[in-house]
Amino acid sequence: MPPDISQKMVVVVTAYSSTPEETDDTPFVTAANTLVHSGIIANNGLPFGTRVRLPEIFGDRVLEVEDRMHWRKADNQVD
Repeated sequence: MPPDISQKMVVVVTAYSSTPEETDDTPFVTAANTLVHSGIIANNGLPFGTRVRLPEIFGDRVLEVEDRMHWRKADNQVD
């Protein structure tokens, strides 16, 4: 059973990448100081640890905010 929804928002979804060309000098460490792994997302407006569902893409799978995006990216964008 999916978790209760405490807030619903429309977001722009882009592809997450941990390649050295698109990151700093530690491409496999997130801003939350965890190793990059399946199930994480990057967002600038939500606190680390926030659990998110993107049902149109991942169904009931729950993702967790563990990384940040470039400061130019809006709070309603996730990678």
